[in-house]
Amino acid sequence: MYVRRKFPRFSVSGVVELTTSEKKISLSGMIEKISQGGIGVYCNQKIARGTRISMEVIMFTGPDTSIYPLTGVVQNFEKMGDSGLLGIQFDQIINEKDQPELTIYLSLLEKQYSKYKNVL
Repeated sequence: MYVRRKFPRFSVSGVVELTTSEKKISLSGMIEKISQGGIGVYCNQKIARGTRISMEVIMFTGPDTSIYPLTGVVQNFEKMGDSGLLGIQFDQIINEKDQPELTIYLSLLEKQYSKYKNVL
């Protein structure tokens, strides 16, 4: 089944430090993709759908490292061998007011990807 996404998703280099409020689980994982609406994270522990998450998204952008504190809700977990892919929807859409640097970065990625969308 094809699901049309509201925002384009981008592969980026980075990690996420996750903490759940209910069970006090702390773990980290690599970013699979990110959009204005959410993030995919490779991790080795299943977290139930509907679980509230606080996170620090740590992105490696060239020589710089940027850290973005965000919150969200787990939407799904797809088992992949010994680990899995955690899908998290952000509580608020990434926007210029709350996350200006991340908004600019995602806009730049969208411009770069749009040049090559017929190739990818």
